[in-house]
Amino acid sequence: MSRGSFSRTVARAAASGGSRAYRGRSPRGFYALMLVICALGVFLVVYSRNERLHPKANPAAAPTASDHWYAALGFDLCGKVEANLPKSPNFTTVGLRTLGDGVVLISPGIAASPAAYEGKNDTLGTFAANYPGFTLTSSSLQLPAQHQPLLKNGQSCVPSVGPLTGRSQLEVWTWASATARPVRYTGDPTKLHLDNGMMVMVGFVPTHTSLPEPPSRSALVADLKGQAIAPAPTLPPLTTTLPPTTTLPATTTLPATTTLPGTRSTTGNSPTSTTAVSPSSTVASSKSSTTLGKSTGALKSAGSATSTTAGSKKG
Repeated sequence: MSRGSFSRTVARAAASGGSRAYRGRSPRGFYALMLVICALGVFLVVYSRNERLHPKANPAAAPTASDHWYAALGFDLCGKVEANLPKSPNFTTVGLRTLGDGVVLISPGIAASPAAYEGKNDTLGTFAANYPGFTLTSSSLQLPAQHQPLLKNGQSCVPSVGPLTGRSQLEVWTWASATARPVRYTGDPTKLHLDNGMMVMVGFVPTHTSLPEPPSRSALVADLKGQAIAPAPTLPPLTTTLPPTTTLPATTTLPATTTLPGTRSTTGNSPTSTTAVSPSSTVASSKSSTTLGKSTGALKSAGSATSTTAGSKKG
């Protein structure tokens, strides 16, 4: 490169750096961006520390100890729908049990350890593990009834088990409610969560065989109706404590009749009564009689005088 070409290249590089006026201005935009980044970083640190010191309590997963749920459960072995499981032998001590009507009662609160049946522990596997003689794994099934074989995936159905034939496997179909469409469950049957109003049909059947609804569907609907109608609260009996009775005093006997001086006794059918005559009353009566007699005499004299006067005028 010639010396002239190098000089021209340096000149162009110097020119691209901007003018002196441009180089003299402060980079305000850069400073503003750095300030925003710093403020955002401080906010995130404070927020994360606050979340760590004051964690939010997660709501308890259903069902809880206060819940009472119902789920229908049935079994189909090689095309034969089996009878409902009998009543749970440990009915009063476990949170997942049955009365023998094909309905699983989900009541974690009755167990000594409700947490063993709450939330994620409310599964078909938990029910099977707490029902004596019931075996359920991800690939095998054995019901607690006598002479029930242990059925494993890949075995063939035989006439002694059911009418279907061929290589079979464990199948689980679920219904979200009594009116919902069936859904084939493809996960581990022991981890199937039992929801309120749910229907479950466990089968050991040949591949691509449809499973029917559990025969306990009507019992489930009846239980759910009873659940919707809450019983009226039982009020305690109303008792009123009356004060003790008051004993009246005995009858008072009046004293015998006393005859006062100047009184007169009157005897009749009624008890003896006494009438007192006051002397002052006798004198007053005498005076009244004398005055009345005088008044009568005066009136008679006035009448005679009037008659005499009238006769004289006529004469």
